[in-house]
Amino acid sequence: MPNIRDIMERAITPSPQRPEAPAQQPLFMPDASGVSADDIVSATPSAYTFPTDMDATIFAPANDLDAFSDPFHVSRKRRGDLEQYVDAIAAAKKLKTDQAFELRRFSKASVEEREVLQYAVLLQVRDTANTRSNEGVTAFRIPNELKKNIDKYTMQILLSPVLLAYWGETPVNILLMLIKKNMWGLTERDKEDASRWQVVCSAVRNQIVQRRSDIKGHISKSLRLDNPLCRSLTIVELATGLSTMVKTSEITVTVEMLARIALLRSVLEERTDDKYWQIVDKALREVRARSVRENIPVRKIIAGFLTSDIERHHNPEIGQLQVVAQSGSQFETDKLVGMAKESSRDPSADAE
Repeated sequence: MPNIRDIMERAITPSPQRPEAPAQQPLFMPDASGVSADDIVSATPSAYTFPTDMDATIFAPANDLDAFSDPFHVSRKRRGDLEQYVDAIAAAKKLKTDQAFELRRFSKASVEEREVLQYAVLLQVRDTANTRSNEGVTAFRIPNELKKNIDKYTMQILLSPVLLAYWGETPVNILLMLIKKNMWGLTERDKEDASRWQVVCSAVRNQIVQRRSDIKGHISKSLRLDNPLCRSLTIVELATGLSTMVKTSEITVTVEMLARIALLRSVLEERTDDKYWQIVDKALREVRARSVRENIPVRKIIAGFLTSDIERHHNPEIGQLQVVAQSGSQFETDKLVGMAKESSRDPSADAE
């Protein structure tokens, strides 16, 4: 049994010093074959970025110069661990067989190969997105029958003598009501599907904007402002030209229509700026307000514009104008137009 003195002597006796570990050698060392460090550095791709989570032994140099040609040399042990990790990830994400194969191939690829694979996938995603976007745009096309009737009834509505307003949603809502009633090649699915119905609404708005512009342009030309030597068109000539702008419109020129067109021309003679249709709507509101205030029928007030137009533009006398009945479709359109309420929300920012 050791005594107390022996125990104390062992406690105070210093233990032998451990030999110092040799200084860590740099990653790339020249060997006896005469390869310099500069040669090795120049052979190493500068664009490579070493992963921070890999074991340092992955990048340890081999004794053979061939190791320098592959700076991403992976040990067999590490490669086996990586394959197991890939299999585990594929199982966790429930990848299909072909997807797991692609992931395994990606894990074994070099840095340059991975960049190429990543860019290829990016191109594929872009093309797929473009294809789906185009499919969404072109999946629904307006039937030809509907296109023809949109143009036909746009003119009937805009030339109706009982239309409350030209600017805003009023003519749009009237035409959409006609489409819902007659369909003209649309299906119930087209009407119920929000995206498809939006295509129809856009087509209606665009056509109304275009025909408003055409009507304004035709009225402007009738005044012959660009050539004072030529006489202006008579109200009958102007109305006939407007009614035949769309050959399938089935519009018959009536005295009431002549009076409404006379009002449109009188406003254009005073205002030729971009607010033309807003000024027309304001004039119509003033006519209705006067009708209520003075207890005068609206048609009688508007007839005054026709009288003034005849005096200014060498038109035939009112008594010489023949009273003509409306066409069947025009009569039905005017009934619907007469029941519509004015909606002043501006659907477009165009200047007409």
